[in-house]
Amino acid sequence: AQRHKLEILSRRGTQEDQLKFMYENVANPDFRRRLLQIFWDQGDFDEVLRLAKDGAVYDSERLGLVNDWHKWELKVYRQTCDYEGSLRLSQYFFFNGGRFAEEEYSMESMYHQMKSIVPKEGWKDFVETLLKEAAGNRLHHRKLYVYSQEKMWDRYMEYLRKTPVIFELDEAPVEVWTLYKDELIQLYTVCVKSFFQGASSRNAYCEGVSMLRKLINYGGRTEVGKIINEQKARTPRRPALLDELSKLEKEL
Repeated sequence: AQRHKLEILSRRGTQEDQLKFMYENVANPDFRRRLLQIFWDQGDFDEVLRLAKDGAVYDSERLGLVNDWHKWELKVYRQTCDYEGSLRLSQYFFFNGGRFAEEEYSMESMYHQMKSIVPKEGWKDFVETLLKEAAGNRLHHRKLYVYSQEKMWDRYMEYLRKTPVIFELDEAPVEVWTLYKDELIQLYTVCVKSFFQGASSRNAYCEGVSMLRKLINYGGRTEVGKIINEQKARTPRRPALLDELSKLEKEL
């Protein structure tokens, strides 16, 4: 109904009438977006910033809209060379952006944006604040990304030791595998053994065998042989498991 009335005003009313109506109903996200674009085009960045901040507060329970309004804030900060505001919003999007494949607001893009803003002498301390926030919010992927970017291989490995998970071991950088190969093979072996203990279907056995193939590629051929023998000795016998393992043995 509001959009319909605005359409009527656009045909019969003045620009001022339209603006007044949109301001009176600014809680409507479409109207707020129109107002933001109007004042951006006019170069009234103070009003763009006010509308965006107001929207972030009003729609605080709707993350998608909050992100939309923060994007407008960030546009203003960049346009006006407000480095403090740009850094704050870049940090926000580092942890909350990148949805719907938005490259401009991706974790990677925001990380490089922050690094371009923070003075070199303060970057090390700033990185620690990012890691603290990532840990506090259990954003492990962000934490591992920072470790990789800053080449903190010892801390990357420390994390893997505490919480070894197959997909994170698979995603570990080549540098980590090079430095800690033997230990990673043992962690990977533990994860694979644990997986087989809970496997009970052919699909699961196939997935387990796929893990064994990866373990061989990592250099764990000896460990794979031991796992195969352990699984073949399990009782009661599992024909589907034995069948999948036999396929792998033929490749060895």
